[in-house]
Amino acid sequence: MKSCASQPRLMNLHDAADYLGLSYWTLRDYIADGLIPRVNLPCSRRRRKGGIVVRRAGDIEARRIYVDRADLDLLVERCKGNADGFDSD
Repeated sequence: MKSCASQPRLMNLHDAADYLGLSYWTLRDYIADGLIPRVNLPCSRRRRKGGIVVRRAGDIEARRIYVDRADLDLLVERCKGNADGFDSD
């Protein structure tokens, strides 16, 4: 595995799942359940329809889902020592 300094801060779901040793679908479930926050980046492209700009860059979120490596590390730290794997708030 690469050193932390050479890894990007944001990861797509496949890379994040590999980082945690989980399946892609388990990671998606964690994000849907709010256990891992999703990073919402703005879309960088303009959308044109018939020569007219209908959406400007940044008006909507990009479709690709990213997660922050620090949030993945935080999840692991929160789960250490808990029998069920999650905080009992």
